[in-house]
Amino acid sequence: MIAALSRTDGFIDSWHAGVNPMTIVPIARAENPTEWYSYSHCSPMIVHFHVGRSNAPIDVACFNHTTMIDGDRIYEDGRLLIWDRPEVAAAIKARNVPGSMLENNSISLA
Repeated sequence: MIAALSRTDGFIDSWHAGVNPMTIVPIARAENPTEWYSYSHCSPMIVHFHVGRSNAPIDVACFNHTTMIDGDRIYEDGRLLIWDRPEVAAAIKARNVPGSMLENNSISLA
């Protein structure tokens, strides 16, 4: 990974984290890493970066991350925190979303 990153210009042209707490990864990482990654990157437990302005940027992933934007904590230990915000809580209540839909599913890194 370090060798691949050193061939880029180091520019982070995209970063994004999953927002679906109900993400299920039906395949083991060791069985098929590409398929595993396709499923797992929808989960709040992962944030990944595209590094390098090229046709084939390098993807770098972090798991169970804590992310702050302008001092505002958005994720903590891979958990999306917006559910507790008054405007989000009101929208969830208005739509009768079951609380179980907001619980993070664990993702195995094995």
